[in-house]
Amino acid sequence: MCDKKLLLLVNPVAGRTTVGASLLDIVDCFIKADYDVTVRVTQDGDDAERTIAADGALYDTVVCCGGDGTLSQAAGAVRAAGIPARLGYIPCGTVNDFASTRRIPKDPLEAARRIALGHEEPIDLGYFGGKPFVYVSAFGLFTEASYQTPRSLKNSFGKLAYMLEGAKSLARVGSYHIRFSWDGRELEDDFIYGMMTNSRTVGGFELPINDDARLDDGLMEVTLIRTPKTAADHQSLINILITQEADEEHVYHFQTGRISFSCGAPLAWTVDGEYGGDVREGTVEILHGALTMLI
Repeated sequence: MCDKKLLLLVNPVAGRTTVGASLLDIVDCFIKADYDVTVRVTQDGDDAERTIAADGALYDTVVCCGGDGTLSQAAGAVRAAGIPARLGYIPCGTVNDFASTRRIPKDPLEAARRIALGHEEPIDLGYFGGKPFVYVSAFGLFTEASYQTPRSLKNSFGKLAYMLEGAKSLARVGSYHIRFSWDGRELEDDFIYGMMTNSRTVGGFELPINDDARLDDGLMEVTLIRTPKTAADHQSLINILITQEADEEHVYHFQTGRISFSCGAPLAWTVDGEYGGDVREGTVEILHGALTMLI
């Protein structure tokens, strides 16, 4: 009899990878690692959370197959349920930023084999206004692309889909007057973009500015881009985006475990690539070592 119980959550519509072709081999891999495996194919966007909330305590390990959004839901649900289950991730999404940061294999079966080895690592979990995130919360330029890009387009064209949708947002660049406070410091200015992340890639694109980002240090990388006011500002911003070298005249970049913000009008946020709501004020924070993952 198997002593370990594993819940395998499969998102059947995530990304371009069809995990179904490898599903039997994945289950067999876990069985050979002495797991009693239960497979649940999610039926809608909230099914993973509901399943973990209802039955997660019955399992030693929860493994999710899907994109970054699926992982975010599963991680938040495990934490909210207060269960000791370890979390595993088989990336099957469009860009898989978390997997890129942690060098998790994009091949589903190979990712399952890594999980079956049983190497545990604590990882941080972010919270935006009480909503959990695994790798990023952001506002402003391009962020709408992540949650407004049709899933069919994401699945067909991958990163190109984000680029196409993001290009549309260039025609309607918004500027937001925001006050930030963190670690005894304050900053108030007009911004076109802000990002709080512990990932080295976002939207599938490498971020050299985040080379020091880690998932287990209790800190997040904060990047805030001021609104350009002159033609020279625009050119400087382009150079910064190309070189990924921040300066405090145009781009602020720093680490913190907690940052609060307030703005005069509702501001749309994205959380792990999904719509995070329109809010005037809130807090983004990191819970150090909040989850145990098999990586």
